[in-house]
Amino acid sequence: MKEKKAITQSFEELRREIARRQFIEFAKYVYPKYIADKFHYAIADALTAIARNKFDHKGLMIFCPPQHGKSHLVSRLFPVFYLCLNPDSPIILSSYAAAHAQRLGGAARLFMQSQQRKQLFPNIDVNREKRGAEQWQLIPPYEGFMLSAGVGGPITGSGAMIGIIDDPFKNWEEAQSENNRDKVWDWYQSTFLTRLWENAKVILVMTRWHKDDIAGRIIKQERDDWLIMKFPWIKYDDSLRRRHNIICGLEPDYEEPIEREIGEILAPGRFSKNELQDRRSKISSTIWAALYDQAPSDPEGDKIKRSYFLILDQLPKDANGNTVRFDAIVRYWDPAGSTKKSSKFTAGVLMARYRDRYYILDVCRGKWDTFDRNSNMLRTAIFDREQYGSVWQIWEEEGGSSGKDATFMYKQLFQGFRCKPDRPTGSKDVRLEPFLGALENGKVFLLKGQWNDAYIDEMVSISDVRDQKDATAGAFNKLQRVFRPKGWH
Repeated sequence: MKEKKAITQSFEELRREIARRQFIEFAKYVYPKYIADKFHYAIADALTAIARNKFDHKGLMIFCPPQHGKSHLVSRLFPVFYLCLNPDSPIILSSYAAAHAQRLGGAARLFMQSQQRKQLFPNIDVNREKRGAEQWQLIPPYEGFMLSAGVGGPITGSGAMIGIIDDPFKNWEEAQSENNRDKVWDWYQSTFLTRLWENAKVILVMTRWHKDDIAGRIIKQERDDWLIMKFPWIKYDDSLRRRHNIICGLEPDYEEPIEREIGEILAPGRFSKNELQDRRSKISSTIWAALYDQAPSDPEGDKIKRSYFLILDQLPKDANGNTVRFDAIVRYWDPAGSTKKSSKFTAGVLMARYRDRYYILDVCRGKWDTFDRNSNMLRTAIFDREQYGSVWQIWEEEGGSSGKDATFMYKQLFQGFRCKPDRPTGSKDVRLEPFLGALENGKVFLLKGQWNDAYIDEMVSISDVRDQKDATAGAFNKLQRVFRPKGWH
């Protein structure tokens, strides 16, 4: 019995000693529920080298899909490991919002205070008088601390030896704005880097939302100074791998730092292949490429193929042979009031949703003066009510007083109809992206009509004429909320 107990104690001592030396073992010891796939070991090896001052690069970039454990490893657990080995070297952590950065910093503090961590480094602890989520410090005589701040905001206090940037952009839409990208870049150069000490290391962990994001700009200027670890959700063949590398600004022959067979997913301990393929079927290829392939592409009109548009001779039937009753229906208008050749068309797209499928039932489009435009819009609203019941009539409202004046006029025009203005945010390409996801995945259908050809021509075109695209995006995005047809039989 004593011998068995001695063996158990020896094994536990060995576990602790390994955990003090290797970050991945430290992570599993401090957080026993942590699921480590192969790529986590590769990331942890690089982070171990940083913590042990054996990292020869200026910085480390890590690109991998969402919910794959990158933030948990890099931003919650690594700061604890680093401070245990380097208790006099501070850390700065930044993320897209100060509140999110502080949540990460607060989680790191809890790990530092945990009993498992104290079993490994008993002489190090959090200073009880300085343990806020924004900044917490170690007990004297150590001078190390962790400061959490939002990207774009101020970083107060002294400098640091480690600078972590975890997802500088909140989402794909935010990263599509050149103004937002410039702000992040200016903050990185003027605020973040100026807080780092000589020989400090930068760790950038993110999803590649855009080719011109902060990672893309650093790669253009300092590629050789950084270790880059790019992990797509699945192992692609050499041809596609090279293509993605070029998109990312990397050399074509770049190889990910783990061994995988073609078709092998990145994190089998977290997701099944079927689950990821199901997710892929629900979003557009542009967003998927950024999120899961780490190969961002610009949203371009020429990626919309004619073959995506499926035309129906009649509306779908239910099991009894009756025309289905739509879950939601809306006519969305992108209006214009000038007849000048340089002006855009007025377009109104009638779209309905039934379960997870979308039906474009009609498109009204023309270049009219104000009187004819209003007459056609009212005539179309009457048609919609006769065919499908009380359909919502929604129009895009421009900013400023002119938009409010137009809304007043449309409310007068659509008296007796359900109607409302819409003021969308974000760029036009960003607003169209959710519709493209459904279109690419065969979930959008067009009811056969004379308008089909002109509609498809514009949708596949890369010209500046996009009134039908904008109305389509507006209708689709509104259908994510319920606009039920009333009285349709």
